[in-house]
Parts: sequence; structure tokens; C-alpha cells
Amino acid sequence: MIDRRTFLTGALTGTLAAVAAACSGSGSSARSSASSTSTTTGPTTAATTAAPTTTVAPTTTAAPGGPARFVERGSVDAPPRVALTFHTGLGTAGLVKPLLDAGRAVSAPLTLMVIGSWLEANPSIASALTADGHEIGNHTYSHGTLLQMPAAQAYSEIQRCADVLQRMLGTRGLWLRPSGTEVSSTTAVVNEAAGKAGYRVVLGFDVDPHDYQDPGAAAIQQRVLAGLQPGAIVSLHSGHRGTVDALEPLVGAIRARGYQLVKVSDIVAQ
Repeated sequence: MIDRRTFLTGALTGTLAAVAAACSGSGSSARSSASSTSTTTGPTTAATTAAPTTTVAPTTTAAPGGPARFVERGSVDAPPRVALTFHTGLGTAGLVKPLLDAGRAVSAPLTLMVIGSWLEANPSIASALTADGHEIGNHTYSHGTLLQMPAAQAYSEIQRCADVLQRMLGTRGLWLRPSGTEVSSTTAVVNEAAGKAGYRVVLGFDVDPHDYQDPGAAAIQQRVLAGLQPGAIVSLHSGHRGTVDALEPLVGAIRARGYQLVKVSDIVAQ
């Protein structure tokens, strides 16, 4: 026999449990409905200075969830391939267009590491940077010594450049190339800041002809060829006459050695 008090207590407990379950189910259904109707949108940007083209590289749209990794040489799989990267925005701005013209003349894909403040100051060049399908990288906003900056400042430099690239080129770029250093290197702070800004790779290099010292076209070509190896990532600079003059013969010489010229994304995985 169950006394009246026990019976009523049990009935009340059951009723409350049923009500709670109903409320929970209703909340779950609402959440499910909201989830199913939500859409994911990219970051909003200001009006573009130059309309995005269909030839730009895919953007990195989400942070990788941790620090970026450092890469200074690409895949060595056959056939042998090499990528030419250009710090874009240093030296003479008027030489960028001739460099792009030289690349087009020999059908050479380039990876352009763009300085944000330079791009803002030279909006007329924006459409040319992506017109031939060249790949874009982030070379910070003001080209300060990134490896010596505290975390907040490093992140600001990277993110501010990313915002400019997105607004003016239609892509944030796939890579971060540290600025203000003559060597291929990074720090834990830079890797963390790059990952926070949505970049999976901090891109170094393994061939450096020191073209920014203006040794002349012949010396630049000789130095690049001396360091050439499968998967090589070459560091060059867009605003130097010797680099512009060296590009066409350098491309011919690289191909004559059996190498394919590619973008960084062809030899470095995201």
C-alpha cells in the first residue's frame, strides 16, 4: 500500500519532470531552428578602392585555432618547383608595375608580400597586383621590426594590414611574411599573433640574393641560381631596378634547369 502523501509527492514530481522536459525540448527545437537558419558571413569591410577580381588566391577566412607554423621551404616532390616571393612596397613604387609587366611577359606566377600602408598610399596599383592571378601575402601594415614587437602591437600590425588587403584587393592573403628583418625567422609571439589574425603559415625563405642592396641584375640572377633547390622560396623586392631587370632572364634560367615556377600555395600546404 502507498499512503496518500507518498502518492501525491510522486505524482507532483512526475508532473514537474514532464513540464521540464517539454520546456527543454522546446528550447532545443528553437535553438536547432535558429542554427539551421543562420548564415556565416565574412568580415564586413569599407567600400573598396579597387573591385576584387576573380583571379585572386583563396582567402584564409578563419583563425586556425592556435599559433601559425613557420615554413621557409616548400615541398620537394617531383617535378622540382620554386616560388618567387616579392616584398611589395619597399624601394621605388614606380617599379612595381614594370615588375608585374615582366612577370606577365614570361608567364611567371609571383607571390606578393604587400605592405598595408604602401597599398593605401598607392591605390591605383591595387587592381594590377591581382590581375594576373598572383598570390598575395601580408607583410604587415607599416613594415616595422615585427619580431621585436610586444604581442598586442604585433597583432595590430598584422590585422591592420589584413584589413587593408581585404578592402583593396578582395583577399587577406594566405601568408604572413615578418617585416623589418633581413633573415628568415620568426618568434612565438609572431606565430601566436599570426594565428590570431587568421594566418596558418608564417612564411620564411631559403634563398636570399640580397637584391635590396642593389648589386645589379646579373648578381641577383647568379645568387638565386646558386641557392636553387627543389621547393625553394626566394626572397626578392619589388622596388629595385636590378630586381626588375633580372626577372625575365632569371625565369628563363630557372626553367632551363628543369624547375617549374609556381606560387607558394603550390608547394606549401595551408
